[in-house]
Amino acid sequence: MKLKEFSNKAKLILIIVFLTGAGLMVFNSERGVDVRINPIQSPQLTLTPALSESPHVSVEPTETLLPITKKECLVTGCSGQICSDEKVTTTCEFKEEYACYRTAKCEQQEDGKCGWTPTEELVACLVSAWEKEGLGAQ
Repeated sequence: MKLKEFSNKAKLILIIVFLTGAGLMVFNSERGVDVRINPIQSPQLTLTPALSESPHVSVEPTETLLPITKKECLVTGCSGQICSDEKVTTTCEFKEEYACYRTAKCEQQEDGKCGWTPTEELVACLVSAWEKEGLGAQ
């Protein structure tokens, strides 16, 4: 069905609903709301023109996913053992496990926070390092 088949009243209702949704998104982003992937309810409009030129509007919620705001992650700490979105100062000591992070990937994780991506290589390296330090499974 084409938009020009609807009355001006129906078009106005559609514009108001659209602008309200857009306004809420802008308002939330200006307030510093952290946008992550999570389901929200957004209206699904159904416009049905009637013979009297007065359309029937029904609103049904649908699930929509919001995009994740991409963070810039960096390797920090005196021994390069921290993955964070800001510079972190730590004591300068070296543990066997810190060597594992030299080849590990520091990036934004599924929860939106910066962290080390737990590859098989990283996990195996950490387990080995902890066993050498006496921290492994007993």
